[in-house]
Amino acid sequence: MNEGDFSCPENRIHAFYTTSTPPMNQLQWYVAYTHSNTEKKVHTRVLNSGIESYLPLQTVKKKWSDRIKTVEVPLFSSYVFVKTTEEQIPRLMGIDGIARFLSFERKYATIKEKEIELIKKIVKDGKDINVERGAYCRGQRVKIKEGPLVGLEGTLIKEQGKSRFLIDIEGLNQMLSISIPVYYFEETSQYSVT
Repeated sequence: MNEGDFSCPENRIHAFYTTSTPPMNQLQWYVAYTHSNTEKKVHTRVLNSGIESYLPLQTVKKKWSDRIKTVEVPLFSSYVFVKTTEEQIPRLMGIDGIARFLSFERKYATIKEKEIELIKKIVKDGKDINVERGAYCRGQRVKIKEGPLVGLEGTLIKEQGKSRFLIDIEGLNQMLSISIPVYYFEETSQYSVT
């Protein structure tokens, strides 16, 4: 793993990504980067090719000039998770809508199975979710002590009077931010930023 350049005190939350190369025939979760607004089509095309794919969706309200409509949109814009082997990636590049596979340091980025399960759990819970890019240098390290996400650790931040919890998704250089009642948290360290 590469931790990059961080100026945060104690380097608490980092944007990690996997840089080790798995065996060529080992199934891993890779990140397909899609052309704009083609995530659902790419997801379907990958499934139709016989390969496991995951596209986390969230329900949001969109406002048009004459109405408000509830729609499902990708949680991670332009990303579709594909469980395959590295040797299959060149074949997958032929699927219409896939621009490339996410890579760092000339190696394909992989997402751990436990992180895919975490994303599934968060999406299923249906809480208010935002995707945040990069690392954060402020806030309190906390652990969730109640509810369906019990045991998860992250950083608590305040946003417009709400309590939000950040969860690092290794391999994406992004974090999930969800609203959770403050009484679900317990402190895991003494560090906080004022």
